[in-house]
Amino acid sequence: MIDEVSSAILSSRSETFLQRRFSPTLTAIRDYTLRYAAALAVPDDVNHIITSNQFVLQNKNCILRNKLNTNKLEVFNTEDTEVLVDNVGSYNGDTVSIVGLQIDNFVGSDTFIKLSAKPANQSAITPFRQDILEFDQSNTFSRIVDVAPGVTN
Repeated sequence: MIDEVSSAILSSRSETFLQRRFSPTLTAIRDYTLRYAAALAVPDDVNHIITSNQFVLQNKNCILRNKLNTNKLEVFNTEDTEVLVDNVGSYNGDTVSIVGLQIDNFVGSDTFIKLSAKPANQSAITPFRQDILEFDQSNTFSRIVDVAPGVTN
């Protein structure tokens, strides 16, 4: 539908992520298992497949993400740009397992953690019968990719 809006649009592409939310018990060390509506992408050496919104741990703003080129999860300190906790779980297939995570507080008004994951096939996400997919307007944006710089017509 986007391509048909104008002949000036040569092609369009979307990058889709799946998201699960969980409400951790603050200051308690807990395990969490999250199942997604599709298989997750294999790890690569450039992009993080799993990322979260920010939370507070040890008085630092942190995110949860996978280590590049592995399915292991880490807590990354966004203030000092360093890994705060080296191994807090992993992901495999359609499941993320978080082990021994302690969250001291939330950042912002949310009282949950959003854990986003890149699906293995972004073109075909088929949820299970009990899954409900919702569109997250807050994480949606568009951008123009100039494929031929300097071309004006």
